[in-house]
This record gives sequence, C-alpha cells and structure tokens, in this order.
Amino acid sequence: MEGLRFMDFLELSESASEISEDDSIFDSDVETSDGEDFAGVPLWQTAFNIAKGIIGEGLLSLPAGLAAGTGLFSGVCIALVFYVVMTYTFWTLGRMCEATGEKSHRGLGDRVTSGVFFGNLMAVANLIQTLCCCVAYALVIGRNAEDVLAPLQANTWISSRRGSWVTILIFILLPLCLLRDLSKLAWSSFLGLLCEAFVVGFMIWRFLDGSYHPGGQFYDSQTPGTHVSWGDSGEAETWTISLSTLTLVSSMSTAFLAHYNAPKFYHQLRNRGSRRFLVATLASFTLALVLFVACMVVGYLTFGQNCS
Repeated sequence: MEGLRFMDFLELSESASEISEDDSIFDSDVETSDGEDFAGVPLWQTAFNIAKGIIGEGLLSLPAGLAAGTGLFSGVCIALVFYVVMTYTFWTLGRMCEATGEKSHRGLGDRVTSGVFFGNLMAVANLIQTLCCCVAYALVIGRNAEDVLAPLQANTWISSRRGSWVTILIFILLPLCLLRDLSKLAWSSFLGLLCEAFVVGFMIWRFLDGSYHPGGQFYDSQTPGTHVSWGDSGEAETWTISLSTLTLVSSMSTAFLAHYNAPKFYHQLRNRGSRRFLVATLASFTLALVLFVACMVVGYLTFGQNCS
C-alpha cells in the first residue's frame, strides 16, 4: 500500500511537471499584471528591485563577521570572491530561463535532469531559504518597531514586539507580497536603498569624526564591552585568516543572495535578453558590493573586535 501511494505521488508530480511545460497556462502570471497589458519592468527598475532583494538585514552583521577573526584585506578579498560567484550564478539563472523558456527553479530543475526529483529539490530548497529570510526579517522588524514606538509609552499589544510585527505583516508586507508586477515595487526599493546608503554614510561620518574613539563625543557613554579594541595586537588585523573566518564566509554566503527571485526578475524584464539581464545584474550586485564593503570596513575600524 505504501509503495502504491508513493507511485501515485510520482505520477501526480510528473503530470504536474508536464502541465507546467505548457507556457500558455502561466502567461498571465509573467507577461501581464492583474489581467492588464504589461509591457515589462524597465531595466533600471529591475536593477533597483534586485539590489533591494540583496541588501537587507545581513548588512550590519558583516563587521562582526570580520571582527571574529579575519583581517581587513582578507575580508575584502572574500567579499570580492562572493561578488563574482554570486553575480555570475544569478545571471546564469536568467540565461537558463532564456534557453529553456522555464519560469521557475522547479521548471529549470526538471529540464536539466530526467524526472522531477531535482526540480522538487530546488523548490524545497527555495522554500526553506525564504522561510529563514522571513524569520530574520521578522526579528529585525519586530525589534525596530518596538523601539520606534517606545517613546509613545503606549502599553498596548500593537506597540509590543509581536503586535507591531503582526500589524506590519498584515497591512504592509502581505499586500506587497501579493503584487504580481515587480515594477510597482521599484520606488519602494529605491527608497529602501537610499535608507541603506544613509545608514552606511552615517557610519562613515561617525568614524571620521571619531565619536566612538577615545576622547570622542560618545566614547564615555558607551556600555562596557563596546569600546574600540584591537585585542593583544593593539592594531587592526590585515591579512589574518583563521577558523573564525567561517563566520564571515557564512555571512557573505547569504548577503549576496537573491537567487530565488532570479527567474521572475528575468521574465518581467522589459525586452528581456541575457545582455540586458546582465546589465541589471551587474548594476545591482556592484551597488551591493560597495555598501557591503563600506559597512564591513567602517564598522570594524570603528569598534574593532567589539563589533556585534
């Protein structure tokens, strides 16, 4: 009986895969938005959307990854390696969509192998990754929303960490997630990128004016364990690589990650093609690299090994 059920499941999966090969069924999901004529997302809007998909909650964790036991120049080299690899793989997903006509990771997996196992495996991997991202964003949004609402001194459920997160989820994030047309997110992506750039710019300003260094404006008001420290060496590490470098590698492996949306970004690109998608990919990943390296280096030089 169990073997029969397993065979039935495989037959059902294969049937679903065969149906998905008929592009006409899903044309409305990719070529149009809410049943209206949809010319596609302009290249610059696609670049902003990709960049915002990359740059997120992992930005501020990079200085701590560097401070865990990696030299300054070693960390920059690691960032450059991940930049090249992740840029190429993201663009390659678009090229695969162009070559196969598929519109999802599952469809790509089914086309490059015989059977549906690899396609299903890719679908499950994407599901797990995006769920983990949602958990991370939930923690960040809930904590920040609670801090923002704290001055109001409103002791209500909505002003709590969980309540503010649920409110933002229902009234802001869910409607955005239900949008089929990614061009509608371009301006919010641009605003988000400006905020990220402002944060990094503010970090650079505080580093240059020495506010957190001895004698600086905020040095005496810092909590214990957050003052700039270089350990026994007394200076910033440069080319150090240790077992703790894996902390930075782990952070970098997710920092440049937006590949789960690559097929959608490609198919909604106006006048799509591998060259136009390459331009959008290079623009977005290069912007992410600049912000990542600036945040990582400046944060490390500001607090040293006490980055957290």
